[in-house]
Amino acid sequence: MAPSPSEDIIASALAPVEELTFEPISPKEADKEESPEPYVPGDPLPVLSQEQEYVPSKPLAPSSELIKSVASILQNLYAKTKKASPEPEDFDRVAREVMDDLLDRVDNIVDEGNAMDVDKENDLSQYIDPMLLSDPRELMKRASDVLGSMSRVKEEVEYVQELPDPCDVEQAEDAPKELEFHGEPVPESDEEDGDALFAAAAGLPVKKAEKKKVVMPDEDEPIGDDEIELDYFNADLNMKGTTDDKNVIDPDVSDGFALMYGGVKTNYGFLIKDETEAASSSRYAFQVKIMDYLSIKHVPFEEVMPHDVRVGWSVDSGSSTMHVLGEAPNSFCFDMHGRKIQNFSFIDYGEPLETGDVVTTVLDMKARSIDFYKNDVHMGTAFTGLQLPQGLAIFPHIATKNCRVHVNFGKLFDTDEFKKPASLSEEPTWLSDVECREGLMVRSRVAPESKEQCTVLMMVGLPAVGKTTWVRTYLREHPEEHWILISTDAVSNAMTISGMPRRRVHRGRWDMVMGLIAKAVNRSLHMACRRKHNYIIDMTNVSRDTRRRRLTQFKDFQRKCVVVIPSDEDFNRRQQRQARVEGTTVPAEAMLELKAVMSIPDEDHEPIESVVFIEPPLERIIDAIKIVNMYNEEAKPWYQKRYQRGRRGGGTYGTYGDRRREKDEDFHRPPPQKVVITQHIRTNNITSRPRYEQS
Repeated sequence: MAPSPSEDIIASALAPVEELTFEPISPKEADKEESPEPYVPGDPLPVLSQEQEYVPSKPLAPSSELIKSVASILQNLYAKTKKASPEPEDFDRVAREVMDDLLDRVDNIVDEGNAMDVDKENDLSQYIDPMLLSDPRELMKRASDVLGSMSRVKEEVEYVQELPDPCDVEQAEDAPKELEFHGEPVPESDEEDGDALFAAAAGLPVKKAEKKKVVMPDEDEPIGDDEIELDYFNADLNMKGTTDDKNVIDPDVSDGFALMYGGVKTNYGFLIKDETEAASSSRYAFQVKIMDYLSIKHVPFEEVMPHDVRVGWSVDSGSSTMHVLGEAPNSFCFDMHGRKIQNFSFIDYGEPLETGDVVTTVLDMKARSIDFYKNDVHMGTAFTGLQLPQGLAIFPHIATKNCRVHVNFGKLFDTDEFKKPASLSEEPTWLSDVECREGLMVRSRVAPESKEQCTVLMMVGLPAVGKTTWVRTYLREHPEEHWILISTDAVSNAMTISGMPRRRVHRGRWDMVMGLIAKAVNRSLHMACRRKHNYIIDMTNVSRDTRRRRLTQFKDFQRKCVVVIPSDEDFNRRQQRQARVEGTTVPAEAMLELKAVMSIPDEDHEPIESVVFIEPPLERIIDAIKIVNMYNEEAKPWYQKRYQRGRRGGGTYGTYGDRRREKDEDFHRPPPQKVVITQHIRTNNITSRPRYEQS
């Protein structure tokens, strides 16, 4: 009778090999299949006689179930052999138990699969080499080799994708159009603290991520003095040109800049002379094309007039403070809503503009008039009899709000974007053809050679102590120093709506506007350090970490702190006067937080070169120290109750809280301790450094 399949498998295991090694199965692979129940050995295996001859047959292809069973058996054997060195008798007994289990399981698998009938009358023992039973270790090596050959057999499965019948597929209904999102965007990466946002929402502890230090290069300054070009150095901080073409104005519309107008002039203006001295051919023109509207979906409310472009001319008064075109004295323009604007006066004049339209403006220095053209249509003379101050210069001026525009000074007529208006009665002189010579043109202010020649004044004091009043007086008395003011008032003044202050016409939550203003101020600081100007930062800046963080950006500048700390009686009186005039008061919690972290600037521990004391003067520095100590003690209980018990705070109180709590060291620091004076020098030099230290 022919051997059964199980006999063939066992015969293959007992075939002689040259060299075999036992490679145990890893515990991970054994865990994939549940281990079988412990095997109870039966009768001893019979052995082959010396005279019987073993004739191997073609082995049967093992199935996956067979491989799993053999693997589990050898795994069990391997676990037993891992014990301390067993005696020879124990090892022989274990080997016989495993072989009995192996033979029984192979027969069971073949019977259950109905592969073929197994002749149970044949004794398998006649095919077993008796020499292997006397050497159990060799038997284990043979079994390991068979298992290795079985594990190399892979099952091949073919996957076929069947497409459904088009007739059986139901057509999905058109999904409704997704509403546009208006609100704060969700951070997209770790650089935007995205993980911190979601961890805080889930109630998990927030880990501070190490941010990469970003080095902002200085902006390119106008290097050509031979022709007229856009002067981004003297433009508003949110105005910039594209990297490919500086004549394409691509404003920054992030944060609160989306609510602001930004303006840019040219590097040369026309000297204003008497009408009789003007040349006969004194008509000058340039063009502006509206390219596209920029998205402002991050604004958390519906903006009134979200997009606007103003094209015109303005007289440079010598002040570095930029005003919105048409709302500053001696500025004249036409906006995309079809209005002509002069000194806050908005009058319907022409047709509204859309993307793709080209506006041409012509200034007649002899007739003192300004004309505007929409594409090929002349919309008439907008301004006549202009009273321009002699001795100053009038500059081409473009202001934009969330619009990208392209400016043509006369060199782009050979392109498809620009062409001369067909209704021009007289050919003007395009700005690219104007000779930039002295007596006709006036150069705008040129950047200094280095940042060491620029100064940053940082105001230090609580709200309503008189900082802004001092700044206004100083700017009025020193126009030749060309200061640029960075403050919440300066930002909000550029957020007008048809010339009206935003607070008068805004409908909705004002705290949202204040939040955007605060972000715009912080971003303005980040941009200002790239331009070589003199800056005044009019904010509270009472926290040491706030001053350090903001002034560190202005590396190589001359940095000074201007301190205003009036007496407590004067402070209360000024607060009441501000509340009557402006109708607003500082929240009590915001004031307590500012008082808790307030400290006097120190040159030894902060990036400043000098400290200027306005009130009180340097001779009475002891009064300022006492007031700061009093404020620290006053706010200490509230500060500790809010922050020192492990509770998290977030955000700021409008524009008063000038600290980023999640990143300030003062957030986890107790209120400053008392200031101990080590030496007090009486001097009339207000820029001298006070000698004191804080413990």
